Amino acid sequence: MELVRVRLIGHNAKIWLYDASIGGVLNCRQLHADQLDGPVVSADRLRVGSNLLLEGARITSSGEEGAVRLPGAHIGGQFNATGMRVDNSAGPALFADRLQVDASMFLANARITGSGEKGAVRLPGAHIGGGLNAMGMHVDNSAGPTLFADALQVDDDIFLEGARITSSSEKGAVRLLGAHIGGQFNATGMHVDNSAGPALLADNLQVDASMFVQDAHFTGSRRHDALGLRLARIGGRLVFTGTRILNGAAKGIDLEDAQVDGPVFFPARIVCLQPWGHSCPSSHLVGLDGFRFNELAQTDWRRWLHLIRFHTAYYSPSPYQQLAAVERAAGHDSNARHILIAQQQDLHRFAPEELGGRLTRSFHQLWGLLGGYGYRARRTAAALLFALAAAGGLGLWAGHVETNPGYAAERTTASGSPGQQCSPVELIGLGLDRGLPFAPTGLRARCDLDTATTSGQTFTVAVWFIQAAIWGLATLALAGYTGLIRKPA
Repeated sequence: MELVRVRLIGHNAKIWLYDASIGGVLNCRQLHADQLDGPVVSADRLRVGSNLLLEGARITSSGEEGAVRLPGAHIGGQFNATGMRVDNSAGPALFADRLQVDASMFLANARITGSGEKGAVRLPGAHIGGGLNAMGMHVDNSAGPTLFADALQVDDDIFLEGARITSSSEKGAVRLLGAHIGGQFNATGMHVDNSAGPALLADNLQVDASMFVQDAHFTGSRRHDALGLRLARIGGRLVFTGTRILNGAAKGIDLEDAQVDGPVFFPARIVCLQPWGHSCPSSHLVGLDGFRFNELAQTDWRRWLHLIRFHTAYYSPSPYQQLAAVERAAGHDSNARHILIAQQQDLHRFAPEELGGRLTRSFHQLWGLLGGYGYRARRTAAALLFALAAAGGLGLWAGHVETNPGYAAERTTASGSPGQQCSPVELIGLGLDRGLPFAPTGLRARCDLDTATTSGQTFTVAVWFIQAAIWGLATLALAGYTGLIRKPA
């Protein structure tokens, strides 16, 4: 069917193809139509055996039901609307719910303006057997979404390179909720501006290959996430190199519970211009709770840790554990320990109620100081050695405190010279013997504290405290080395 360069003007500027069946090509190239009352092309449930061609068409409408209507239509070949211009001041420009295209769909360099909450370009539930090429497409909708494509299925690639999208909708400018892309999703250089909601809302998106969002520009409202990718699944790499996101204090990118099978190219500067240090004045946020990935390709672990610590809305152990797992898998065990220590520090700082009462929180803080929360066993061992040295020093000190007669630590009756001063070696051995909860030296048979005196009793109590500390430190050291407490909640 040929409608090439046809011009339709006025109230009768309509093409009615309801439930029509065309065995070959429907060629509407260079179609010019101005319709002030309703759709220009009404083709609900149209069946076309080959291609539908709207290249270079110029369509103006003022209809709430859409300028070009193709809901439930089936195109046996490709749908080519390259360079098409559609302007509808009262509703959608392209209304194609549940459209089925057996080959590819082309909207490259199209200029589309719609109006209303239904969206400017509607493709919810559509199925495209090839790819969707919308490179250089410009879409505007001042009162709703621009591209409404929830549950869209594209068997090959989607190209939105260089697209320019302007919207004002709380529902999102570009909506791809639950969409499935069989190839790659390429939005390199795309610009999206939504003054009332998300720029890209693609929760539950599935991309079988890679997703490229590099050198793009997204602006969302302060009350919504600019890019929503919750529960998304990317089969290849995820690339945000060179992308700018403006969204006030709300989340710039929400990747909660998303999964990327390939490398993640996510420069920390997208969220924070100074991603280092122990604090950050920037209020920009990113959602990382439950985000799973295998490799950070452009951001080192320190900068990613900075994002986790200072640019997430709430404390969650998941981002720390994921980053530590990636570093450990790469053979960087020291980095992983550093990350997990930071997790425990932030648990105490941002979510102390999860630790329990004040006593538990105090013990948690002491555990971090002495044992690095189980990840710094050498620190515990050093503290243990210090406690042992203190025990030996206490014994040496006691042997030089006079009690008139005698000393706080002196020779025993069994030594044959009771009341006499012990040698320095005996005094140090006494301190170790008293302080060690196991493996006594046996020196107390010849030299011991005189508990009949006040000084001797004071030193005895002090040694008890040291003995308790040695018990605790020895337990922490043993647990740290054997990994018994390497995985705190």
